[in-house]
Amino acid sequence: MVKISVLMAVHNGEPHVHWAIESILNQTFTDWEFIIIDDGSTDGTLDIVNQYQKTDSRIKAISIARCGQTRALNVGLSNCTGQYIARLDADDISLDRRLSLQHQWISSRKNNVLIGC
Repeated sequence: MVKISVLMAVHNGEPHVHWAIESILNQTFTDWEFIIIDDGSTDGTLDIVNQYQKTDSRIKAISIARCGQTRALNVGLSNCTGQYIARLDADDISLDRRLSLQHQWISSRKNNVLIGC
């Protein structure tokens, strides 16, 4: 089991999805998996995601028929194996210490269960 599953659903994110993926690849915290659900994209999004999947075994790409973000995220959630879930949108860029700082905080006390950023 990994510590953090990063979960992203994307539909037609070709112009910016690579920045979101790169921001996770550049994290100082490395015990993660990245579940990316392609929600029926009709542009080059799936090709981009598949290329990244080939370069890093922690990335898992899942392509589904268009169903909307909520359902796509539920598909992704059922594929997460991490102790914690970190959400990322396809047009988000995470600072390089995001996962490290969040993991440090949530692990610091038994009663910590949720972090927003």
